[in-house]
Order: sequence, then C-alpha cells, then structure tokens
Amino acid sequence: MPVGLELLCEDESFMNGDPTTAVDLMDQWFLSVGGWSTDGALRQILFAVIALLVFLLTAPRGRRGLAWSPFMLLLVCPFSLATSMLLSETLDKPQVPRFVMHFFALASVLQSLLLIALVACWERVIPAIPKIFLDVLRLLMILTALLVVLWEAGADAGELFAGSAVLTAVLGFALKDTLGNVFAGLAIHAEHPFELGDWIQYDTQPAHIGKVVEINWRATRVITLDEACVIIPNGQLAQASIRNFTKPQPWSRRSLFVITPYAISPQHVQQIILQAIRGSFGVLEHPAPSVVTNNFVERGVEYWVRLFTNEFGARDKVGGIAR
Repeated sequence: MPVGLELLCEDESFMNGDPTTAVDLMDQWFLSVGGWSTDGALRQILFAVIALLVFLLTAPRGRRGLAWSPFMLLLVCPFSLATSMLLSETLDKPQVPRFVMHFFALASVLQSLLLIALVACWERVIPAIPKIFLDVLRLLMILTALLVVLWEAGADAGELFAGSAVLTAVLGFALKDTLGNVFAGLAIHAEHPFELGDWIQYDTQPAHIGKVVEINWRATRVITLDEACVIIPNGQLAQASIRNFTKPQPWSRRSLFVITPYAISPQHVQQIILQAIRGSFGVLEHPAPSVVTNNFVERGVEYWVRLFTNEFGARDKVGGIAR
C-alpha cells in the first residue's frame, strides 16, 4: 500500500469522518504522491460542489440545465490531480497542476454563485434572464478566475492588463463582424423588439415575413409561411426597421376588397358582408370587423373589409375563408 494511503488509514480522525482533518490528510497524500500541495484546492472543489448543489436545489424548474457549465468545469479538476500523480517525476514545475485545478475550481464556484444570484433568486421576482446575457456573464466569470490564478502565480498585474488589452484589440479587429452581431444580439434582448414566437417583417419587402424561432449570439432564425428557414445576422436586424405583427396585441388586421354593382345599397352590402364573415375561421369579434366604402371604379363600388385575427400564421386561410 502507498505511504500516503497508509497515513490516511492509520489516522483515527480520518476514519471517524472528521472532514477538516480528512482534507488535511488528503493534502498530505497528494504531497507525497504528486509532489505538490493542494494548498486549499480541495476545499475549493468542495465549496464548488456545495455551490453547484445549492443551485440545483433552488433553481426554478426548467432552468437547472444551466448547471452544465460549472459542472463541466468542476469535472476537469480531477485531471490535474491525475496529471500530477502520473507525471510527478517528469514535470519541471510541479505547481502547475495546482494552478490549473485552482482555475477550474474557482471558475466553477463563480459561475455557480452567479446562477444562484441571478436565476435561483432574482428570477423568482422578475422574468427569466435571456440566455445570451447569462452566457456573457459566465464567460466573464471564467476570465475573472483566469486573472486571479495568473496573479496568484506571480504574474505582474500591469502586464496582465496590458496583455489582455492588446489581445482584446487584436481579437476585436479580427472578429469585428462577429462581435457586431453579438452586441446587436444583446441590444435585441435588452430592447425586446420581438420575442420567440412573434411574427415579424425583417426588411422592406412584404414577402419577408416569418415567425421567430431562435435568437442566438450571431443571428436570428425565422420560419416563413413557405416553411423556409431564414437566418438573419443580428447586425442586419439592428439596422433594419422591424415590423412586429404580434405586439403590442396578439392580433393583427387583415384587409379584403369587394366590388359590387352600383344598384345595390351600400348599407345593404355592408350588412351582408358583416353577417357573412361573423364566425368565420380566425375572425375575431373583438376588435370587431368593419366595412367602409373605399373607391368607385368602372365595375361598381369597391368596399374595404377590415377584420382582425390572432391566427397570423394562417392569415392566408383566414382571408380565403372570409372571401
């Protein structure tokens, strides 16, 4: 039996389940086997596990899937331990695995705490936070953990910020179009010009109308009446005039035009049309439909029939049955 395991088995407090002493002895075991001290890393992993469990127990139903990111970060931690134990004799800097484990444990803790604060607590009193905002904040938690670990490893703070500024400038220039779409996506989530399930017209062409089915980092995906999937870059949407047929009310108006001979009384025509479309598929009673005289043409009087429907996806069917 390895010496480290003998120490663990011979210690009464460890065998009796004293967690503080157990962690200390495990730290001694890693020192004897891997050649480096965890220096509190095991406690960080334990705290990361507790934070993750707290989120899973307190998160609203349907939002627990957000725990995948801190869980995956936590899952990577044991690999640094295995690397240290397997390559302890060949590593020139045995402290490197400790900093790697510290980074993943700290990133997991920060993300779990973020989810507890914003999802488990805040979303109980406000609407759900858009996923794109959570993704940005979780990425910031990872960057924060990286800077903390590099600072603890002895890196100069000035060099860290200077290097990160240069890297940010280079990445920003190389990915300016992609970043433009990302920030446009953030603006869309902040302003809420449309949401999932809304029917929008995304440019000046009347045929370019679709139902929003996805809003992600780079683009928005809509399904048209022809069942075609159209992917629109968020940067393009941010600069376009968007017409939302589902807001502020879920219904929209449809127009029909009917021509009758001059010999028929307009009041009689209007009465017949309103009776004919009452109860027709998709035609709402409130707001009520209306008929007005629109024009006088060679064939007779043109009437403008205005009706409201909340079946925008089936608007052609609504208009066809009403005719």
